[in-house]
Amino acid sequence: MDKPILIIDPGHGGKDGGGGSNELFKESDMALKISKYQQKRFQELGVKVAMTRTSDVYIDSTPRANKVKNSGAKYCISNHINSGGGEGAETIHSIHADGKLANALLDAIVAAGQKKRRVFTRKLESGQDYYFMHRLTGSVETVIIEYGFGDHAADRNRLNKNWKKYAEAVVRAFCEHIGHKYVAPGGNSTKPSQPSGKLYKVQIGAYKNKANADRQSKRAKDKGFDTYTLHEKGLYKIQIGAYSKLENAQKQANKAHKAGFDVYIEGAGQRKPAPAPKPKEFKAGQKVKIKQSAKKYSRANVTIPARVKSKRYTIQQVAKNDVLLKEIVSWVNKVDVE
Repeated sequence: MDKPILIIDPGHGGKDGGGGSNELFKESDMALKISKYQQKRFQELGVKVAMTRTSDVYIDSTPRANKVKNSGAKYCISNHINSGGGEGAETIHSIHADGKLANALLDAIVAAGQKKRRVFTRKLESGQDYYFMHRLTGSVETVIIEYGFGDHAADRNRLNKNWKKYAEAVVRAFCEHIGHKYVAPGGNSTKPSQPSGKLYKVQIGAYKNKANADRQSKRAKDKGFDTYTLHEKGLYKIQIGAYSKLENAQKQANKAHKAGFDVYIEGAGQRKPAPAPKPKEFKAGQKVKIKQSAKKYSRANVTIPARVKSKRYTIQQVAKNDVLLKEIVSWVNKVDVE
């Protein structure tokens, strides 16, 4: 069985009703209702998804975290209702995450009509993540979503009335984050806020062999790109972004070109090649410097020291994408020398 890319965790359950419970709903019931709706929608969209619970059962913290950790998923969304004297939705991400997914999910919920509180992370005195859903779930990127405050009158009324809108907003934002095509309920468009429904996907390779795809993905990550591997029609496609506006996709494509990648932009069933930058010519014997922006040598996963970037070197050999520098006997990407 294929592993899920996402596991959804409906918070609390069973004897633990949750602190966000109130006269309109119990937190554990609302979290489960939101989660089961999202599970159904992801399944309709072809996103492989799992759940930590599908009924009103109690799961202690360690078994719950282990379910997430051992699921094989890359991401986890843990659904909750807040309490403690506040208003609005908030998302919490691990101290080890960049917060992009947490921000995207919260922005989507706010766009659906909920008030915005904050995106944050929290540490223990030991320096570890405060929340066990971050601390104990291994490499899974977990975002805790607090959809609103159950002990705030206006918040709980909004939640009771609009929970499905907020749940759907999370589905859309997650699909956009991983570069997966989103179709609104009813199938009328791929993005409710965009009439055209297009998503322009920036890709840096498509491979039959997964090992080759993994190598390309690692190379992109080493250069600072977030990647997502989509297995489609027998090919492993490496995406570095999906955008509703072509101009934003073009910016990302140009950035990838400058980093040495061959790129194309795929959108709405057609491919729009990104214009290739004019290649800079190099020849043996030429003197060059390594750019300050250069990160790693091209043929070794080794960081280029700052002291190396302050000197000039002689090109000993020229290849398609990189050059061999005589004095340091190292290959450097052409885009990283000047």
